[in-house]
Amino acid sequence: MNGSRPKIAAFAISNVIPDATAIMTANVQGIAPGYLGLYGGVDLIRDPYTKAGSGALVLTGLVTADFTVPRGLQTRILTGIV
Repeated sequence: MNGSRPKIAAFAISNVIPDATAIMTANVQGIAPGYLGLYGGVDLIRDPYTKAGSGALVLTGLVTADFTVPRGLQTRILTGIV
């Protein structure tokens, strides 16, 4: 390497996965690469005002959840997939 340091890729933080991209993970020694925590159930919100002019009722469902990746080394982002 002629005394030069290898380049380390910067971390990318995003909630968008671009086209031609995949996420590859592994289950190592029984430990999952990520955990999804759901709190409570589905909250249903009744909105009689948004479309009141047309007489319609709008219902919105919300779920509270958290996702964590305790072992990020088990996850790889694959790009350039055709």
